[in-house]
Amino acid sequence: MSGSGVFFNVPAYGHLNPTLALVRELVARGERIDYYSTPAFKTVIEATGARFCSLPLHGVANNNLEDFHLLGALADVVETTHHILPQLLPLVAKQSYDYLVADWFTLWGRLAARALNIPLVLSCPVFALHPKVKEPPHSKLQLLQTPFRTVSNLLRLQKYYQRLRQQYPDLPSNPEQFILQVPQTPCLVFTSKTLQPQADLFGPQYHFVGPSLDAAVRERLPNFPYACLEGERPLVYISLGSLLEQAKFYRQCIQAFQDASYTVVLNIGKRLAPSDFPAASNIVVCNHAPQLEVLQRAAVFITHGGMNSAQEGLYHQVPLLVIPQVSDQFLVADVVQKRGLGCWLPSYRVTPKRLRQWTEQLMKDQAMHTRLAQASQTLRQAGGYQRAADVVLQAVGRQAKE
Repeated sequence: MSGSGVFFNVPAYGHLNPTLALVRELVARGERIDYYSTPAFKTVIEATGARFCSLPLHGVANNNLEDFHLLGALADVVETTHHILPQLLPLVAKQSYDYLVADWFTLWGRLAARALNIPLVLSCPVFALHPKVKEPPHSKLQLLQTPFRTVSNLLRLQKYYQRLRQQYPDLPSNPEQFILQVPQTPCLVFTSKTLQPQADLFGPQYHFVGPSLDAAVRERLPNFPYACLEGERPLVYISLGSLLEQAKFYRQCIQAFQDASYTVVLNIGKRLAPSDFPAASNIVVCNHAPQLEVLQRAAVFITHGGMNSAQEGLYHQVPLLVIPQVSDQFLVADVVQKRGLGCWLPSYRVTPKRLRQWTEQLMKDQAMHTRLAQASQTLRQAGGYQRAADVVLQAVGRQAKE
């Protein structure tokens, strides 16, 4: 017995990637899946076997992390929901879906499920959220450092949230309560319960399925020099994700590792030119790297601490040097450091000398490699995209795969 489902997500790889292998698995089990996103993600969505559906465009979530502001990001989501939900509801209602899977932060998806009475499964792209989870204060300090932007974004947030409450009067009185409230529906969390901070807060509706990894659903990179992954030399992988441009940091990395006896893969993102970053022969500067393949070879991963990147690194037992930039990345850095799975290097302390010293210390730390093996085992045993597919289908009363 097969059925149909619809996915809604924030149009950004950090939110999209955890769901791709899940969608591919559902399609393999005979499900018909429609996936709403922006045209930039059409190719990777269609590669899963799902049907791409174009999200009505209204500046859907500001993806510029260079100018990231915590309240601004939340205001973007609420304003987007106000504008596109009236267009989405008739499109979704027409299809008679059996279930709806929505990213935790896609309020338009969550409200569509509520309005149309469709069984909802949440997809959480960060550590599970709860009002009592204690986070490092770093991301919220930004609100004190940018008072004008804080006030203007707060006013915009309140304006559009109140408009949503007029349509949905049972919404909590403020958007933070809505974001942090404990869900009554199943929620997929892409880590293990062992690594989840304050795991005792989370009841049975939270399903810790581990990272959803399938290299087959990632974009192929014909221009990447795969030969650099061969041989016996240690490899250091450096990436700040797909949205950050940090030219100064990349030059510090080149200076730090230009005479190293190991290979360095430096992913500078899609918007900068590798030709602007001349480097020694042991350093591969690229616009995009096949992260899963690189991590299988990496001795150290220097990362911004995005949830996907961190979980993928830990899955492959790679020590992390986390240099968090915004938001939940500080919580990831905190977890990594407290669990002895890597180090947290604040961005203001980054120098070529520290990058080199800390990286080589991580390479030599044998006790850390034992802890990494244990963490990796918890992620591998969590079930991945197969268990995530089981959760989705069980939510609508269908049997899990034998």
